[in-house]
Parts: sequence; C-alpha cells; structure tokens
Amino acid sequence: MKPLLPVIVFIAILSSACSVLHGDNEPTIASLGKRPVKLEDTPVSASEVQAISAYRSFLDSDDESDSRPHAMRRIADLNLEKEELPQAVQAEPDSPTLQPIDARESIELYQSVLSLYPERTDNDSVLYQLARAYEMDGQPQRSLDTLASLVQQYPQSQYVLEAQFRRGEILFEQRDYEHAEQAYRAVVSSGTENPFYRQSLYKSGWCFFKLSELDESLDAFMTLLDLELQDAEAGSAQLDRLSRPRRELVDDTLRVVSLSFSYGQGADGVAEYFKQRGTRHYEYIIYDNLGLLYLQKERYNDAAQTFQAFVTQNPIHRLAPGFQMRVIETYQQGKFPTLVLESKEALVDQYNLQSEYWQHYAPEDSPQVLDYLKLAMTDLSRHYHALAQKDKKPQDYQQAAHWYRRYLGSFSEDADAPQMNFLLAELLFESGDYQQAALEYEVTAYDYAPHENAAAAGYAAVLAYDKQEQRLTGSAQQAWHQQSIEHAIRFASTFPQHPQAMAVLTRSSEQLLASGDHERAIQVAQTVIASEQADATQQQVAWTVQAHAYFEQGDFLQAEAAYQQVRQRMPRDSKEYDNINERLAASIYKQGEAAQAAGETADAVAHFQRVREATPTASIVATAEYDAAAGLLSLQQWSQAAAVLDRFRNSYPNDPRQDEVTRRLATAYLAEEQPLQAAREFERIGNSHEDPTLRREALWQAAELYVTAGQPNEAIMVYQ
Repeated sequence: MKPLLPVIVFIAILSSACSVLHGDNEPTIASLGKRPVKLEDTPVSASEVQAISAYRSFLDSDDESDSRPHAMRRIADLNLEKEELPQAVQAEPDSPTLQPIDARESIELYQSVLSLYPERTDNDSVLYQLARAYEMDGQPQRSLDTLASLVQQYPQSQYVLEAQFRRGEILFEQRDYEHAEQAYRAVVSSGTENPFYRQSLYKSGWCFFKLSELDESLDAFMTLLDLELQDAEAGSAQLDRLSRPRRELVDDTLRVVSLSFSYGQGADGVAEYFKQRGTRHYEYIIYDNLGLLYLQKERYNDAAQTFQAFVTQNPIHRLAPGFQMRVIETYQQGKFPTLVLESKEALVDQYNLQSEYWQHYAPEDSPQVLDYLKLAMTDLSRHYHALAQKDKKPQDYQQAAHWYRRYLGSFSEDADAPQMNFLLAELLFESGDYQQAALEYEVTAYDYAPHENAAAAGYAAVLAYDKQEQRLTGSAQQAWHQQSIEHAIRFASTFPQHPQAMAVLTRSSEQLLASGDHERAIQVAQTVIASEQADATQQQVAWTVQAHAYFEQGDFLQAEAAYQQVRQRMPRDSKEYDNINERLAASIYKQGEAAQAAGETADAVAHFQRVREATPTASIVATAEYDAAAGLLSLQQWSQAAAVLDRFRNSYPNDPRQDEVTRRLATAYLAEEQPLQAAREFERIGNSHEDPTLRREALWQAAELYVTAGQPNEAIMVYQ
C-alpha cells in the first residue's frame, strides 16, 4: 500500500478541486464536452496532476471516511475533463505522472459512488456526470437511462431541465419522436426563462411534425415565432435584424412551418389556422415562405394562390400590394397569360389610388407599388385596345376604356397621362362613341401641359364633333353644332401651326356666317386673312365670309371692299364669279340707297353711277342707272340726267320703265330749253301711252314744241 499524503495537503488539494467543480458557472452536459479549460496567467497543470495523483494514492489507502467518495468523484470528473487541458500543460519536475484514463474509468467510479454511497445529497450531480460519461463513451442508451433516473429521483435538481432536454435529443436521434416530444414538453412547461426553452420548443415542433401531428407541430413552431419575432413591426423586414443563431433558428422554423402547411391545405390552411388560433403580425412571413417553397418546387399556381390568399385575408396590410404584384410575377414565371391578365386586373381594382388602401398609406411612400400599378394599367388598357381593334367586340372597347380611365383616375399628373388620354379618345372614336371621344380629345389637347399629341388631339376633336353632329337632329344638333364651332376656333387659335388649323378656322368662319353670328364670322375670317399659313383658297373664302357678313350687318362700304378682294382672287370663269359680282353691285347700290335715305342725293347719285362703273354686267345696273337719273333730276342737273336716261333707253330697250324714262327725258329737255328734243319725247308718249287723254295732251304739247323749235312740218304731222 502506498503511503498516504499528509492530511493537510490532501484537504487543501480536495478543497481546491471542489471549488473548480461546484463554482457559480458549473458547466452543463452540452457544454462540458466543448468547454475549454480557462487558463490564468500561470499554468494550472501542476496542481491538477498532483491532485489526481493524490486522489489515486488516497483511494489505494484503507481510509473509508467521507472523503473517499469525494476522491472517487473528483478523479472521475478530472478524468473527463483532462482532454480539455492544453497540450502545453506539463507536469512539474518531481511531480507524480498523470496516467491516461478513458471515460470508462469515470463511469466505474461514478457507479461506485452511487452504489456505495446512495444517500449522498449530491448524487444528482453524479448522475449528471455519469450520463455525460456514457455519452462520451458512445453509449447513448445508457446515458438516456441515467438521465431518466436523474429526472425521476431528483425532480427538483438543478440538472433536471437539461437532463430532459438531453433525453429529448437522444430520443430524437433514435427516432422515438413520441417520447422525445414528452421530454421536450417537460422543458417547455417549465416556462420561457430556462435556457433550453426555445430549442426544446423547436424540437417539440419537429417531433409532432415527424409524428404527422401537424396542428400540434404548428402550435409549437408558432409559439416559438411569437417569441423570436415579438419585437418585429408588422410589415417590416425584421429577420435581417436577428443575430445569426436566432436567424438560423427562425429560418429553419419557417421552413418546417411551410412544409406543414404544404402537406395540409396550403394557403387555405394558413388562413384557417390564424382564424382559429388568432392573427399574428408576422403572418406575411408565413405566406411568403410558403409561396417561396411552392416556387422552389415549380408549383406556380399554388405559389400564386398563396400570395393571393394573404391579400384576400389582409387587403389593407401595408405589404398587400406587394403580394398582389408577386401573384402577377408568379403567373408570368409559370407562363399563364390568362391568369397574368386576371391578376393584373385584381391589382388595379384593389389598389388604384381611389381605393380604400390609400386612405391608410401615403402613395409617395410606395414608389414601387405606384410604378407597378402604372405598368399594369398600361398593359391592361393596351391589351384590350388591341383586342378591340382586332375583333371589334363592344366588350373589348369597354374594357379598354375602363382601364384607360383607371390609369387617368390614379395618375392624372403623370408624364404619360396625356398619351394615355389620347389613346382613350382614339379608342372611343374607333368604337363610334364620337361624343365621348370629342370630350376626351379636348381634355388631351387643352388640360395638360404642352405635349407632342396635343395638336393632333385638338384636330381629332374637330373630326369627332363633326361625326357626332351627323347623328343628331333638331335642337340637339343645333346645340352640338355651336359647341363644334367653338371647339374648332379654340383648336385653330391654340395650334395655329397645325397643317389643318387654317382650314378649320376658315370653315368655322363660314359656319358662324351661316348661323347668323356675323360679328364673330368677321373676326375669324380676319384671322385667316392675316395668317401667312392660309393658302389662296382659304384667303378667298375668308374675304367672302367677311363680305357677306358686312353686307348682312348693313356695313355696305366694308362689304364692297371685301367683295372687291374676293373678285380679284376669283377666276372669271368661276361659277361664283357672277354671284360675287352681283353682291358687289348690290353693296354699292345699297350705299346709294342709304345716302338717298339720308337726304344726301348727290352722294346717292354718285353711288348709283359707280354700280355701272364697278360691275357693268350686274343685273342691278339698270336700276342703279334709273335711280341715278332720278337723283339728277331732283338735283335739276338736267343735262346729266338726260344723258343717263338716254343711255338707259339705249341699253335696256325692253325695260318696263321705258315709258317713265321718256317722260323724265321730256321733263329734262324742257328744263334745259331744248324744245326739239322735248317735242320728240312728248311725241313718243303720245304714240305709246295707253291713256287716250294723256296721249292727246302729249301730242298737242309735242306739236307746240315743234313749232317753238322751228319745225313746222313735224308740228303739222303731229297736229294731223
């Protein structure tokens, strides 16, 4: 038998060793196999080597005191820990050599302590270490049985929770999921503060999953997510803020949750679960991960339905538009064009800027959603527009118009709004809805900042007004006609450089004239006349409008000038030349009438005489000549009057006023004391007048005048 160490030395070594074992930071089963020895500034190897040697020597003695189980326990503990000592640790010179001992010696020592000293109060820690030794020795079943004994014999031990967790781990590895779950449940039921709670909850969920008890599995995983994501704000990407271990735990949890739902009712199952178990602020993450799982498996329809389910259940959620966008992208990825179209329609119907969603959120905070909305509306409107142009179906025109209006209702200030409005107007025109087309063309032309289609839209509105007018009758047509004129003038005034501007303005002047709005007709015509863009024909028409309008207003001087301009621009062989000539003559004649009515006889005569000078072929020349002669007679300008009357007689021999011309000539000649000429005129009256009395008197006066003129023979013949 080896000699015993001095008692004092042994007690000191034992006290030092025990302080290492039972410190405040005692290791767990999991950490003991990994925990490195904590080295201070000076190596600890010498004391530990000496301690093991001392313990061995003590056990070789006959001492059966209470120190013996301590020594056995300590040798076993240090033996398990020696592999953690750094290789650099060497025994001090002259110290006992550390013998190599494997885990089995520790197992024998722990078993001996438990067998020889079953009543020791710290046997729970011995069982704890024994289970660890079995695990290190590759005997998981023995470790499992030992942990079970610890839990059963020492339910209040500080090692119970870890023992249950380790039991669960071993049972899980053995695929005994039912009993593993029971072990994990024991840890979970102790509350959230124990260090094994979350991992046990996670593994409990996996046990239920392996047992195909999906509801229980989901309950466990959701409880874990409630803890891990409890600080997450609804709708924000909080996963990236988690630490790496927690993120890995959450990612794995989300993956198995997705698998659970995919094995069940899929997206419907998610909705039903939260309906029964209560909503979560992180539901979007669940739907998102399930959808991604389906995408990985190329189950595009299931993925799209999952994203859609979130929108259906949470239409006002901040991320709902994004999920609806993913529905579209998923169907695009799966190449389902019809479903792509339908999902775009759903996006626009649900999240256009007039929808309830935007009463809760500011559009400027969601630029990606707005861009996607614009793109979807554009695609929808153009899709149905193309269909309408191809098949001419009324419903396609209606659908296209609907989506154009959706766009304009949401993005009226957008840079593309004028183009979309123009396309809407074009669509309406193509469909035959000329009234609405005209209105939309007007909006396009005038209600936006200048853009490339503004002038084209303005002219198209003119055409649409014309088309619609042709369909109307009565007062409705008249009212629409007036609007049409106003728009045409607005178009030409706003876009004077448009190739059709002067043509439109010219026609408008004609329409104003026809409607009796002479003043505006003159103004519009003047615009055409003053424009360098107007061609010769348009200039001629504008002068014609002005001339007619002035004439109708009674401004015959201006009318005369305008008619002169028209006549100068008109070929003589034109069908309208004679008419313009007549109107010019009438304008001059009317000036004479006005002067005559004003008592300005000389001016009247001058105007009447200008008629012949300006328009010698006009039909009113005879009347003008006759009235000029009458004026001259009243002015007692006998010779001038006689000359006019004589010309009238020769120019218009069949004029019914010839008898009156003869009498007036007779009067003029008498006044001029030309008896011979006067006698001849009276003789004419005497030979042609119907009244016999008047004829006799005229002949008698003619005879007398012949006598006075020294023409007795003529007098005799008249007397006879």
